[in-house]
Amino acid sequence: MGELDKYKGFRAELAVAETFEEIRNIEIKATAVAKAAAEFAKTDMIGKKEQDEWGEFRVGIKAKKGALLEEKFPKGRSNQYTANSDKTSLQSEGITFDESSNARLIHNEEVLVAEVIDEIKESKDVVTPNKVASEVRKKKKQNKKEKEADEGSKIKITKKDFDIRHGNFVEVLETIPDNSLDLILTDPPYPHEFIECWSDLSLFAGRKLKENGFCIAYSGQTNLIEVMNRMSENLEYYWTFALIHSGNKQLINHRNIFCGWKPLLVFQNGKKKQDTTCEDIILGTGLEKDYHKWQQAEAELIPIIEHFTKPGNIICDPFLGGGTTAIVSYTLNRKFIGAEIDEQQFNIAKKRIDGQLTT
Repeated sequence: MGELDKYKGFRAELAVAETFEEIRNIEIKATAVAKAAAEFAKTDMIGKKEQDEWGEFRVGIKAKKGALLEEKFPKGRSNQYTANSDKTSLQSEGITFDESSNARLIHNEEVLVAEVIDEIKESKDVVTPNKVASEVRKKKKQNKKEKEADEGSKIKITKKDFDIRHGNFVEVLETIPDNSLDLILTDPPYPHEFIECWSDLSLFAGRKLKENGFCIAYSGQTNLIEVMNRMSENLEYYWTFALIHSGNKQLINHRNIFCGWKPLLVFQNGKKKQDTTCEDIILGTGLEKDYHKWQQAEAELIPIIEHFTKPGNIICDPFLGGGTTAIVSYTLNRKFIGAEIDEQQFNIAKKRIDGQLTT
């Protein structure tokens, strides 16, 4: 413990630190303390309380760094960091973007940081700057969702030919007349625990689609064979489009494969060739996850809707999610009907959609 006690003077050093170099030196020493504490903890020479104490001190270092970053590199209108008159840069200060992001977050979210630290102390985890930053981001995201859902719950969408419903699509979309939909465009959940929904979708599409109408669904690859078999229970397989991901590829851990594309399965309620031609590759436009963790990008839906429907046609999305299909349908002058089973997500989508309908 003597080795740990001698570092308590760091607090005084931090109080008077005024440069990135001074803060970095304290940070290096405090990190060494944390590593030593972790080793001592393995032999019960130090408890979780002491580890959390040093972790909280390291969070304080990040907050001090964040304050200095806000002063030296304020955010401009373009949301880009711009150095002041000394013309220094983050790179010249040896600070990475992620490091800057975490430090600013910890500095700017003092209340949430305090909440998170208290929660971590009550858990089995140990307080660290990275753990605190991660949990604060989660809280901010959850708080935003709750706010949007609350606002959305007060909205009633009354636009003609635009209908969204809360509940299981099997039940709440049952009143749709048979043979009335031109296109079902949707993104069901991929995990195997939801595999039955593909049979439900197939049955729904077989009844509600017009003759030769299409059902197009995003799918993961892991359960692809079973998904296709279930979709084939009531529909005819037509084709598979490939959505090519942009940016970093996702690692599929249980297969050890970096995935660079996603299937869009095209099934038909009949057997009729399309009158016009199209390509079966869609280039991704990047992640859009502001309204749902599985949200798809708006621009990627445009060529699908334009090829498989005409203005005035009816599009249905039984898994509404963030409302992307609804918004693109409206933008392209299609009628729309959809459903979302999760109440909070339904209200978030409703708020987003209402914002588009009223602009």
